[in-house]
Parts: sequence; structure tokens; C-alpha cells
Amino acid sequence: MFSRFFKSISCFNIDLSEDEWHNLLDIESLKQLRHIPIKQSQKESIGFSSVTGYHNPDLLYHSVDRFHFLSVTRETKKVSKLKVEQRLVEAKRLLAERRNVVTDDLEEQEVIELKEKIEREELSKKSPDEARINLVLDPLKNRMYVDTVGTDTVIKKTVSIIRKLAPSFKVHPFVANPAETILTQWLYNPKSVLPDELELGNEASLKSPEDAKAKLFKQDLESEEVKILMNHGKQVFDIAVSYQERIGFTLNNVGYLKKVKPRDMFYDGVERVEASESYLQEYQQDWELLVSWMTEFYDWLERKFDLPKTEEDAT
Repeated sequence: MFSRFFKSISCFNIDLSEDEWHNLLDIESLKQLRHIPIKQSQKESIGFSSVTGYHNPDLLYHSVDRFHFLSVTRETKKVSKLKVEQRLVEAKRLLAERRNVVTDDLEEQEVIELKEKIEREELSKKSPDEARINLVLDPLKNRMYVDTVGTDTVIKKTVSIIRKLAPSFKVHPFVANPAETILTQWLYNPKSVLPDELELGNEASLKSPEDAKAKLFKQDLESEEVKILMNHGKQVFDIAVSYQERIGFTLNNVGYLKKVKPRDMFYDGVERVEASESYLQEYQQDWELLVSWMTEFYDWLERKFDLPKTEEDAT
């Protein structure tokens, strides 16, 4: 379910035909792919879930202005391969003894069925891990924003679910070519190169071509020691900054944001509803701020990273 803000943000460019936008946002179609709690012997259960959680379990889709809000839940179970193999060896031995044959003489299909039975039994003993992902689709900018880092497996699974409703749906990296050179320039000479909209924080990650890493925490990023690291070939792969004194986050070389936190100034002028009647009413204002800010920031990043313009931006 959606909270007030995203703690992590990954942006992707998307392709989707106009007709399939309608297919994707059809509530009856979404219900067909609704998440069903994982069964005892299942390895995975994934599907669309409520945007507002238990507040309205049937709300699988919500719109904020032109933006479309969807949530996906994925449950998974993993069993120990070693445990399965150990049990399989013992099960084969017992079966062979009953048949008065050696284990190598057992039918291949029998062994497969034994293994599947053992895996089902082991799965039934396991409690599932649950991952949830919230996504915002923008048909004007042709973007998808998700509330986790872009390498998360659940993103790939989410794309697969969407393609069941919209086969033409395609996802492309927002930053196709990693921009560590730009981040390094920003940090190496912040007084003259760092964009005016940014203010340095106190964390960064640097890495050399030989893969030697340096993680900096609670350090003065403008210190001579940090510059020495870059003089020795290390480049910046992520850096903590604040944007327009309104939002703090760690920006990495492909545009993913982590540790996102709105500052007090972000909410200046926002008048809260004293007694909201529903979860939607209470959070609607925050979601309007969220989509507005994400659009503004990634438009800005597109310019600063000198990325190819989208069709909408080019017109």
C-alpha cells in the first residue's frame, strides 16, 4: 500500500500503446491478476494488491491527476537444496530396499516424483517472505516510478504481470549510460560545478576501475581527503545531497534515489485536512505533492545528465 512518500525512487522510461493503457487500467482485468495468499506448497504468489491496503482491500487502482497508482505483492518461499538432496538420497535408499534393487535401477520418473514430493513437504514448513512494490505510471511523460531500487527482482516480476494485461509494455533505463563521471565532477569541484539546486550531504560511495570501494559516512565531502581519493582514480557512484533544500536523498549513477526524506520546507504552505473521512482523503494531498516532485526532479535530472529527450519533451 502507498504511504505518504517514497523512501526509495527508481524511474524508468516506458513504452505502451494507447489502446493497452485502457487494458491495463481495466478494474475487471486487474481483479483477474489479483494477489492470492501463497499456498502451503507454492514457491511464489504474485499479483496486484490494494493501493490502500486493509483500508480498502478492493481498491486495485487509483488515479492522481494524470498519474496511475498500482501496487503489487509478491510472496516467496525458498527451501534448502541441500536439505532436499539429503532427504532424496534417503528416500531413494528406502525405496530401493523395498524393491530389492540398487538405487541406480529406480525409474527416473519415480525419482522426479520423490523429489517433487519432498520439495512440497519442505515448502509447507516454510513461512513466506513478502515484498510489496508501489508504482506510479505517467502516460504523458512515458515514465514509471517505483518505490524501490531498480535492481530489485520484484520489479522484473511486476513488469511480467503488467505484460499479461498490456503485451506491448516495455521498460527502459531512465539513465542508459551510468553517469559516475558527472557525479565525480560535482564532488571534485562543488563550488563551481555542483548544480545550484543541490547541496552536499555527508555520505558518498567511490570506486576505482580495479573495483576498490570507499564508503564515506558522516564526512565533509569537500575535504582534501575526499579529493585525494578521486585523484587516485576513484569515481563517485552515489552521493548524498539535498535538492532545493526541500528533499534529502542519496543519488546514484543511474538516477536511483535512496534514503529519500522530505524536509520541513517541502510542506510549506500545505494545509492539512483536520478530520479526513478516509485514507484516500488523508493521503491525496501527499500523493499530489509526490507525483509533482518526482516529475519536476526527473525533468531536472534529464537536463543535468544530458539525457535523450522523451517524445513529449521534444515537442
